[in-house]
Amino acid sequence: MRENLNNGITKAPTTDQVNILSVLRTLDTITPRELQLYAAQMSDCPLAMKSLAQYAAKQNIQLVTPDTDALLYAVDAIESHLAALCRYTGNEDGEQASLRSTLQYFKSDGDYQNMSIAGTREIDRKFWTDIVQIGVPEMLDADGTYTPADFKYYFRDVDDMLMYMDKATEGMSEQEAESRRNEILQNCPGQYGAAYRYYRTTGEKVPLLEKGEMM
Repeated sequence: MRENLNNGITKAPTTDQVNILSVLRTLDTITPRELQLYAAQMSDCPLAMKSLAQYAAKQNIQLVTPDTDALLYAVDAIESHLAALCRYTGNEDGEQASLRSTLQYFKSDGDYQNMSIAGTREIDRKFWTDIVQIGVPEMLDADGTYTPADFKYYFRDVDDMLMYMDKATEGMSEQEAESRRNEILQNCPGQYGAAYRYYRTTGEKVPLLEKGEMM
């Protein structure tokens, strides 16, 4: 897994990927749906995806991809848990809590018969979700890919969002502009639309993010 991950992280972009990124940098605007199509073509190259994410940020579009440091940590976590299992003497009460939490995923098939579990495949998935907590196992396969998340516009506040909308609708008729604004809102987190509609109704600008919420 570690070798596969290292090979993936250092994989060079193809000529087509480099050409696409070069052309994108010449564009003033692009939609999240368009970026999603290009991301699908680059999902197997973390370096290309990182470059695409930086371009997206300049367009006020957020692209979240698996962090390479986090994936390396996932491999470390798996290695640590398996090493602890190898040292396990059978005395569960004397083991650390972290090992005891792992043991439930390494029982015999018979131990799972009376549980609401479809099979050991589901146990494997549950181990990954509960213990590793990062991505999916296929990301560490030799032919694994970095599946991109959905794109979303993000703005610091309502003024920032309105300024972006004004620029995106410049020269359009009111009907076209309203359609473009709705398209932008459809590709924003839900609270953005509520804040925008509240502003249109009352003229008051409320925070786009809840207190303590991370962008």
